[in-house]
Amino acid sequence: MSFLGKVKKKLRNGSWYPFYNTFYEKNNLDPHMILLESRSGRGMESNIFAILRELNREEYKNYTIALACRSDYRDSVEKKLQHYGLRVDHLVKFGSIFYYRMLSKAGFLINDSTFPGRFIKKDGQIYLNVWHGTPLKCMGRDNLEERYSMGNVMRNLLMSDYLLFSNVFMEEKMRGAYMLDNLYQGQFIHECYPRNEIFFHPDKGEALKKKFGFGNLQVSVYMPTFRGKADAVDSKDSVKEMQGYLDVLDRCLDEDQLLLVKLHPFVGNGLNLSGYQHIQKFPEGYDTYEVLNMCDVLITDYSSVMYDFANSGYTTVILTAVYNAFFVSVVAENAVWATFAWTLTITLSNLLSIAVIPVISALADAQ
Repeated sequence: MSFLGKVKKKLRNGSWYPFYNTFYEKNNLDPHMILLESRSGRGMESNIFAILRELNREEYKNYTIALACRSDYRDSVEKKLQHYGLRVDHLVKFGSIFYYRMLSKAGFLINDSTFPGRFIKKDGQIYLNVWHGTPLKCMGRDNLEERYSMGNVMRNLLMSDYLLFSNVFMEEKMRGAYMLDNLYQGQFIHECYPRNEIFFHPDKGEALKKKFGFGNLQVSVYMPTFRGKADAVDSKDSVKEMQGYLDVLDRCLDEDQLLLVKLHPFVGNGLNLSGYQHIQKFPEGYDTYEVLNMCDVLITDYSSVMYDFANSGYTTVILTAVYNAFFVSVVAENAVWATFAWTLTITLSNLLSIAVIPVISALADAQ
């Protein structure tokens, strides 16, 4: 971004403060208004989608539902709403004046990430944060490069009345990474993520597979997470690296195999898939987890989706390309034997897996 562009962005962002301050002071809370937001307006995904489906039940018909959405995601969100026949009373442009009006008026706030830095929860507002996944990588103060930018995440978590953590491990990681101990005054909720309910209906997955015409194919999904920091995503290098993976995979896949590709929301749609025979873009207009429910294999790196897909009973392949570089440069401090040691360890672990997994599987089946 040019210098002039940065100046314009600063002026544009700063112009909202007077409006939000006025809304905050003048607007009364509407106890029958619910504002939902997914990934800072980048779509309508996972837990937020599942909660929105629930809010479309008859008992919530008297509630006004608002959904925040960025302009470049509006078309896909509208198609998804139409496909599933979901009601949203206000599809609000993220960051607009109307957005801040809704933010200061809604009695209930539901987010799977964070509201902007200028947001302040009003007395009487109920804020439910359904954080978007169990962290496998370092976050917050556990990541030295992100410590300076963790403030807004921390304050959103501390402002939340309820934090939904799908397991105790997740709570421990989040409490440590964002220093919630002795500060958080709300309530932790240990329950299964709403988005994972679909994995307990394999019949729906089979039906969707037939609907797409994939009934005779082994369908895999490639879902990598983003590289870099949350406020400085390394999208160009990530896309280039992924393109190299896909070039090899497309040549190796058989005629009865199909690979669907879905990038992290922070990366966008930078991949060109037009030249592949066995690789396609992840279906648009369908919920991510509904499509995952029909797939046979998940390929990921250190994305939190691996925890969710474990509910399905199908295969997960975890790419550990990052870990070998970490071992060589950090653990072994670039010693001459480092690469050989890593390769030998991986070889031995694979051999052990080949020998042990069939036995464990047979014992599990016998139970």
